Amino acid sequence: MKRILAIILCFIISLAAYGVDLTVGSNVGAAGTSQNVIHVSLANDVTVRGVQLDLTDDPDLLVPDSVVATERTENFTIVPQDNDGVLTILLLSLDGTTIQPDSGEIFKVYFSISPDAQQGQELDLIVENSVIVHKEGDQTIYLPVTVNNGKFYIQNTTDVGDEDAVKPSDYALMQNYPNPFNPTTTISFSLPGKTHVMLNIYNTIGQLVRTLVNRSFQPGKHQVVWNGHNDAARELPAGVYYYQLMTPDIKMTKKLILVK
Repeated sequence: MKRILAIILCFIISLAAYGVDLTVGSNVGAAGTSQNVIHVSLANDVTVRGVQLDLTDDPDLLVPDSVVATERTENFTIVPQDNDGVLTILLLSLDGTTIQPDSGEIFKVYFSISPDAQQGQELDLIVENSVIVHKEGDQTIYLPVTVNNGKFYIQNTTDVGDEDAVKPSDYALMQNYPNPFNPTTTISFSLPGKTHVMLNIYNTIGQLVRTLVNRSFQPGKHQVVWNGHNDAARELPAGVYYYQLMTPDIKMTKKLILVK
């Protein structure tokens, strides 16, 4: 009997060592826009059979549009339910499919932002009541979860100057300010016409660490604030980074410095 209890205890301890990290990403969005994406990622050392969580937001300013599976969960059934600022998301495996040990996105949540949202607001995205399930034979194991919450930053696209100001005649990407910076910096750019814009942050070996903007913009001068975090809402180490403005017509890159 003692031996059996010891084996069971070792089994429980070994599973406890397989805690998972659940991370809600952060993003920047403008008031009155839709399809603003938040990436939810999972780092797990054992297979995961199911996920359930409550994601709280500001119901007056954020409205969930949809929840979409990623490559890691493409065979799962996703059941979202929004209830006055609490978005319950359930990932079900109906055929025994599991999320394999790895780290990366497990689903994306798309939000619409109210036109009433104000420039500079920070909207918390907080996970509550998270349940991550591992199956060992017929036994269901509830894994310990470490949660990293995210934020939505309201950074409206703004024309600098009067409404009747002359539109820029060409593309321009300005030096970020302040630079060096900690904790935030502002990146400004100008567009001569309506176009799709991507604004990305890269490290010194060319790896994409953050997508700040990926949508259509009106002509004019615009500003975006970066908080030094990557797409998984984790703080990046101090150092040199590059920010790149891309449209169907141009590609511009400048250097910035993050300090601690």
